[in-house]
Amino acid sequence: MRFIAKTTIYLLGLCLAGGAWLVWSYHQPSVDATAFERASWLDGAATLEKLTDPGCVRGAMAIDLIDSRRLIGMKSQALADLLGPPMVNGAEWIYPLGQCSGFGWEHSRLVIQMDGEHRAILAQFQREP
Repeated sequence: MRFIAKTTIYLLGLCLAGGAWLVWSYHQPSVDATAFERASWLDGAATLEKLTDPGCVRGAMAIDLIDSRRLIGMKSQALADLLGPPMVNGAEWIYPLGQCSGFGWEHSRLVIQMDGEHRAILAQFQREP
């Protein structure tokens, strides 16, 4: 009887850990970083406008920008020159990336937080709400 109870607890723990891993994985990028190339980034914007199922068009480059911290401290005009026009939501600049999270099923975006002096203070990968 004790063996069954211990086995049940062990299996329940494995299921909980596996479920937590799946939830965590679902919110992570489905690609690895690739060097940012401005021309490819801008071409990706056109692809995203044309297709409803584009795949992860700009996600790998966004991860490179985030990991390198290249955007932090840039003024808004320099950011717009580099990345193109953003969607603006208050102090957030948003760039769509394609389907780059949720195991490649969900749309993602690069969100850049701007400060009061119009400088980038945070860049992050987000699954679209």
